[in-house]
Amino acid sequence: MSSNPLARALNSLHMGNDIVDDVSFSIFVTIFVVTISAVLFVLGREFFCWYFKINERIELLRRLEQKIGINSTDKGDKT
Repeated sequence: MSSNPLARALNSLHMGNDIVDDVSFSIFVTIFVVTISAVLFVLGREFFCWYFKINERIELLRRLEQKIGINSTDKGDKT
């Protein structure tokens, strides 16, 4: 340890902040991972829907429903 009182005081102040720094870093990493995961989910979903033409299938089914007169809110009960 150094004999300089200022250096000793700064060292003692810094030693108490290790836990705060660890918690702050953990919070940052958690927010970063959640953000990246959300972005990847949205992009992956868009790619999946585009690749398997899900959006086009939904549009075709809606047009078919309109042509044959079925309402999307009907549950199949025609009594």
